[in-house]
Amino acid sequence: MPSNAVVRPAAAIDDEAVRAKLVHGSDWPIVALPDPALVGVEGMHEAMDEANWLRRDVLIKRRLGLGHDYWERAGRVLRVGQSGSD
Repeated sequence: MPSNAVVRPAAAIDDEAVRAKLVHGSDWPIVALPDPALVGVEGMHEAMDEANWLRRDVLIKRRLGLGHDYWERAGRVLRVGQSGSD
């Protein structure tokens, strides 16, 4: 897949190699608009009923099965909270 492609979770997110490399806020975005085919109709309504766009983003990504590691990966990549120098 091209690195600038919008992730269509049905095609990519089920691939563990892809999931292990996804970084929140990266240049390979997961669209923050719920696809009912992926999150279900209930999940779509739950997300769109959320007025706060940050909470909506989290709801969608949780429905897509992205776990805690997804949210922490950017910090590891950026070395946020690590001490010492390289």
